[in-house]
Amino acid sequence: MPPLSSPAKTITPRKGMPGPQLAEEEFKQRYTNQFFDPAFRAVQAELDKIVYVAWDAYDKSRKGPVTQKAGPGYSNAAYDLSIDWIAAHKAVTAAQRCHDDKMQPSRILLINGSSRSEHTCPGEMP
Repeated sequence: MPPLSSPAKTITPRKGMPGPQLAEEEFKQRYTNQFFDPAFRAVQAELDKIVYVAWDAYDKSRKGPVTQKAGPGYSNAAYDLSIDWIAAHKAVTAAQRCHDDKMQPSRILLINGSSRSEHTCPGEMP
C-alpha cells in the first residue's frame, strides 16, 4: 500500500478529442478489409481505382456530394442541402407526424444523432 503522504503528481488535463482523420494507409486497409474473399483478386485493378476514389472523397471531406436546393420552408431556400440529409429530415418529419397522431398507440420519439466533437462540429467541445 503506498504511503498516504506521497508527493502529489501534477496532472495536465486533456482538452478536446484526438483528430478523427485516418492516415491514407490506415483508411485503405480498413476499406479493403471488406474485399477479403479471394474471388475479389480477379478485379483487383478495379478495386484499386475504387479505393483511390474513396480515399479522395474521405480526404477532401466530401460527405454530401449530391445536393439539391433546400427549397421552401428553409431559412435559405437556395442553400445546397445533401439529398441524404433531406431524406433523413423527411423520415424524422414522418415519424413526428405518426408520434403526434392521437389515433395511434402512445409511443416515444427518440432521435439519436452521431457523436460530435470539435472536429465535426466546430465550436463544440465534448
